[in-house]
Amino acid sequence: MKIALTGITGFLGGEVATQLIAQGHEVRAFVRVLPRDMLETIEYIVVGDFTKITHWQPLLNECEAMVHLAAFAHQNLHQEADYNAVNVDVTRNLLEAAKISGVQKFIYMSSIKVLGERTENNAPFTNESPPNPQDAYGRTKLIAEELVRNSGLKFTILRPPLIYGALLKGNLLLLEKLIKRRVPLPFGAIKNKRSLISTHLVAQKIIEAINGAMQNQTMLIADNRDYSTSEIVKLVGAQCRVTPLLFPFPIGILKFILTLVGKSEMVDRLCGNLQVKH
Repeated sequence: MKIALTGITGFLGGEVATQLIAQGHEVRAFVRVLPRDMLETIEYIVVGDFTKITHWQPLLNECEAMVHLAAFAHQNLHQEADYNAVNVDVTRNLLEAAKISGVQKFIYMSSIKVLGERTENNAPFTNESPPNPQDAYGRTKLIAEELVRNSGLKFTILRPPLIYGALLKGNLLLLEKLIKRRVPLPFGAIKNKRSLISTHLVAQKIIEAINGAMQNQTMLIADNRDYSTSEIVKLVGAQCRVTPLLFPFPIGILKFILTLVGKSEMVDRLCGNLQVKH
């Protein structure tokens, strides 16, 4: 099967492309510029700025499925209009072109953030949880989900929590840098519960969707266990082969300090729960 793919140069895209090729699929990847490390078996099409493209339809000819990973994440931009331009408008344009081109199935990578930033009272998010996005990223992902559901195409929408893999991004990348620099980290006493998912498992779920599973469904996906912040630190340390310098610090004081220095949003990420029902 020939599969159109966006986001191949991102954190997740390389793993997805590799697994698709291993399953015998052909991959046509749309990129802004050619990456340095290109996979020989992939057809790359340079399209420049995704928000400027009005000719997606001929580029999707012969593709039977589309996997749309490309997005602006919550740490990249500050204006909601910018999030809309990529997360909503590009998705809308791709869906319209996919219908005309005869694409049979559209797999959309959304986010757990459409449901909120934390879970309470040991009540994990489920596939039936009501949306409650708290920022522009979550709101635009939710709008894009509705476009996919109402497109008339067969679809699968996947909502992953924090993704980890061979390459890290965002807060996990920052954490890796701190660990490598041997910076003492005051997270040893935090015993919260946060769901994660590996790039490998996300790619497997995408392949399952292409093969017919989860048709016309919106699904939360995650590893089969949850992690505390201190366990996440150890996980990242093991990946970069450095033992992190973790020490316990009173959580109440840590929350107070973060709020005092204007980092109150980090309190939930470090100390709060964000769970998916397994």
